[in-house]
Amino acid sequence: MARPPSRPVRRLLVAAGLGLAAGVVVLVIGTAAGGRPEPELCVGIGVAAAVLVQLVRETAADPQPPPEPGELAEPPAGNEYLSRLRQLERRLEAASTDGSKYDRNVRPVLARLATDRLRQKYGIHPGRQPAQARQVLGEQLWSLTIAPTAQASPAPSHAELSALVARIEAL
Repeated sequence: MARPPSRPVRRLLVAAGLGLAAGVVVLVIGTAAGGRPEPELCVGIGVAAAVLVQLVRETAADPQPPPEPGELAEPPAGNEYLSRLRQLERRLEAASTDGSKYDRNVRPVLARLATDRLRQKYGIHPGRQPAQARQVLGEQLWSLTIAPTAQASPAPSHAELSALVARIEAL
C-alpha cells in the first residue's frame, strides 16, 4: 500500500499543476493572438517557475517575531557571551566604587531585569502601574532600580549589588 505524499511534496505537486495550467493558458493566448508559441517551452517554463517559487517558499526561514519591549534577548553564543559577562562584571565592580557608573551602567540593566520580572510574573508594567510595581518590589529595590532620580545614587557595595540581583531573581 502506497503512502500519501508528505505535505511539502503535495505543495510542490500543486505548484507544478498550477504552473502547467499557467503554461497552457499562455500557449492558448499566444495561439489566439496569431503566434506560434512552442508548447513545450510555454508549459515547461510555467511548471519550472511555479515549482521554483514553491521550493523557495518551503526553504525560506520564517522571520523571528520582534521582541516585546523590555524583553531580554537570548544570551549570545560562545566567546561573545563570555565577553559580555566579563564586561558586566567590570561594570558591577566599577559601580561599587562610583555612584555615577552605577547610574549609567548598572542601574538600567537592573531596571530592565526588574521590569521583565514584574511583567512576566505579575503582569505589572512599572511605567503604567508605578504604585503596584513599587509595592511588589519594596521601597529599597524600587529606589535602587526603577525610580526616577535627579541626583546620582550612592555607590552600592558589592554585597548590596549581590542582594539586589538576588531580590530581582526572587521576584
